[in-house]
Amino acid sequence: MNTTEDMADDRIANSAIRNVGAYTHYQQQPETMQGSFGSEADLRKLIGMLRRRIRLIGVAILSAIVLCILLILALTPTYSSSTLIVVDPSSKNLLDPSAANSNAMSDDGRINSEVEIINSSAVLVDVIREKNLLDDPEFAAKPGWRARLATLLKIEDRRGVLSPDARLQGTIKNFEESIAINRLPNTYLIEVRTMSEDASKAADLSNSIAASYITKQVASKVDATLSAKNVLTQRIQRASEALATTEDALEKFISEYLETQSADGSSAEMSAIRERLKSEIDRRRSLQVNVDQVGLDIQRGAWAAVGTKLQSQAVSELAQQFATANARLANSSDDPNERIDLRAEISRLESELKSQSSSGLASAQRSVAESEAKVRSLQEEARKAILSSDLPTDVLARIYQLRQEADIARAQYQTLLSRLKDVEAQADLQVADSRIVSAALPSATPSFPNIPIFLIVAGFGGCALGIALALLYENIIGGFTSEEQVKSNLDLPVVITVPHSKGGNGLDGASRPADLLLTEPHSIYAESIRRIALAIDMAKARSRSYPDKGRRAFVVMVCSSVPGEGKTTLALSIARYYAQSNKTTLLIDCDLRRPGIEAATGEQAETSLQDFLYGKNGQQVSLKQVVSTEHKTALKVIYGIRNHEVVSLGSQVAETLSEVVDAVSNSCEIIVLDTPPALAIVDSLYFAPIADCIVFAVRWASTSQQDARSALASLKEAGSPNCQFIGALSQKTPEIFGAWSGYNRPYGA
Repeated sequence: MNTTEDMADDRIANSAIRNVGAYTHYQQQPETMQGSFGSEADLRKLIGMLRRRIRLIGVAILSAIVLCILLILALTPTYSSSTLIVVDPSSKNLLDPSAANSNAMSDDGRINSEVEIINSSAVLVDVIREKNLLDDPEFAAKPGWRARLATLLKIEDRRGVLSPDARLQGTIKNFEESIAINRLPNTYLIEVRTMSEDASKAADLSNSIAASYITKQVASKVDATLSAKNVLTQRIQRASEALATTEDALEKFISEYLETQSADGSSAEMSAIRERLKSEIDRRRSLQVNVDQVGLDIQRGAWAAVGTKLQSQAVSELAQQFATANARLANSSDDPNERIDLRAEISRLESELKSQSSSGLASAQRSVAESEAKVRSLQEEARKAILSSDLPTDVLARIYQLRQEADIARAQYQTLLSRLKDVEAQADLQVADSRIVSAALPSATPSFPNIPIFLIVAGFGGCALGIALALLYENIIGGFTSEEQVKSNLDLPVVITVPHSKGGNGLDGASRPADLLLTEPHSIYAESIRRIALAIDMAKARSRSYPDKGRRAFVVMVCSSVPGEGKTTLALSIARYYAQSNKTTLLIDCDLRRPGIEAATGEQAETSLQDFLYGKNGQQVSLKQVVSTEHKTALKVIYGIRNHEVVSLGSQVAETLSEVVDAVSNSCEIIVLDTPPALAIVDSLYFAPIADCIVFAVRWASTSQQDARSALASLKEAGSPNCQFIGALSQKTPEIFGAWSGYNRPYGA
């Protein structure tokens, strides 16, 4: 290379270095500043992704809203109504209003317990039976899917016939799902909310639940009171027996002491009291026996015996008349009038007998009571006489002990009697601790579905789905559709878009796509190749800061992840550009299995790289013999020709290719390698260490992102540490280029 060419090369390098100055400046910034720029870059990537996929996101939002509207139209409207219940946790005793008390801590637990009681099955079952919800189409239990399938297929299935318990349990479950019982925070209020397809039914059920709960609350309190009454009755019975026992013990002790004193003859007064007491006790016993007998005779209708025992002339005469009337009725003729008169007479006499007997019995019972009082008076007189006498210490202690026991038993008995009367009164005076403060009313608008909430949720859900689909499409399943997307997903610093033109001015209109660079130098395609060349020049300028590899030629490797991504056309176009720019350029077709440079140039190759590697017709072929010159440009080309008889190994070819590159470095400035796809063929990974710059081709909206990432990762791992990468998004429709598409024409055209 002469001095003029060296100076020109230096100018190009200096210009490229200035163009990448910002990149170099960024690399020299502190880590904190780089981190800040990295966060900003991530945000920009996200915004760019959203802008690229705004249509997809919009379609997702619109679809979600349309589906939401269809769902709203398909759903059955549901109405809800609420009943408010206030709970007064203070105790209520109408007989003693001052006894009410309350505690804040216990109140909280009490109200929460009431919520659970309202929500219990007992309350719900009462409402279900009251409102006949077992047969209500909305709440009634329904057969399972097997029974419905059997009905649909007209197959008899006894499982479809629900038992009464199953019907009730199913109805309770459905009813529970339609109600909500909640305590309003920091209040004594409980809200009973019911949902139904009928607004009036929802209000009625809410009020019925509240009424059933309050009714059960009162019934529970009454039951508790009656249970307490039964317990008190049993305790009173035992207290009465205990009182009688203590009284008998005291009476027995006094009687025995009186008998002892009478037998000794030491006290005439006590002997007299004993005789009177004994006489009165015998009289009381006789009167009591007579009363019991009279009661039995009245029940048997033995009126003559009743008259005799009561010593009542009137009862005896009525008893005689009653017996005579019965005898006459038994011996009467068949005259019905006479028999009717006799029966009326008998009925009248029986009524008078009952009246007279009841009066006589009451008089006898009063006599018994008077005798009982007299016995008690004599017993008290005897006690006083005994206590006032000079008694031995043991006798006095025993009397006081028995008397104290009797007083205690009497006090307990009286307390229990008083409490029993209070409980009996409370059983009829129970009031509910809860009351309805706001009855439910039918709602005018349905509570479900809530159209605004549904639409808002659908909008946000559609937006989230759209963003998720955008991320999925951008990073996993979709192809690449923009330079920013390729940069973001493949982490490439430079990405150039190469268009796919149509018609005579484009790729499909030319016999060979790479000829557009020659036939239409002002086309978008030609401009994109020049942009790639500029990026290569910048990479070449940066490579001067790396240690010298011992060669002057700059090696550009063109590769892709899978076949059909336009890498051969791209490699030929890059090589032709440098050849047109008076750069000594060598293009090598390294795709030994499917070589394509020969077809892309349209020329017939006499020798190929395979001939140099393996010989031709048994003779060794030199490197000079396999280098051809393209007629259209000054481009030097080493073609590749498919040879099925020879299996080319990438490792062997890479060693030879490295020697070729070293051999031609003194005579070439740019060497372009057209290599096979990195995922399909492993050869490219052997060629990667030779390259100073790798142009990675990606087909627009076609190449799988996963394939591209995998292939690029393999190339980066196999390549040299200083190898630089350039992305090429190939075969994009020119309409996407928009405003600057007018620059296809020459200036002044």
